[in-house]
Amino acid sequence: MTRLDPWTEGLRVLGWTEPTPGLPFITVFAPLADLLHASLRQALETLAPPLRDILTLESLLRIDREAYLAVADPSESPA
Repeated sequence: MTRLDPWTEGLRVLGWTEPTPGLPFITVFAPLADLLHASLRQALETLAPPLRDILTLESLLRIDREAYLAVADPSESPA
């Protein structure tokens, strides 16, 4: 936000949480899951670096449900 909105000029970062996975892409039609993942990954990899930087997208990972749910939710951490 501080990179894109002049309103934030008076704000400063106090700290960072550990990186965590973003929201999952979900498909109800399982046979398309592999195609969806490959298509999204290719689209991300072909974005020009400045666009990837603006969107703060690094990569697309495929992890199983149990591994995804095992990652701690930073919003639930004590302050």
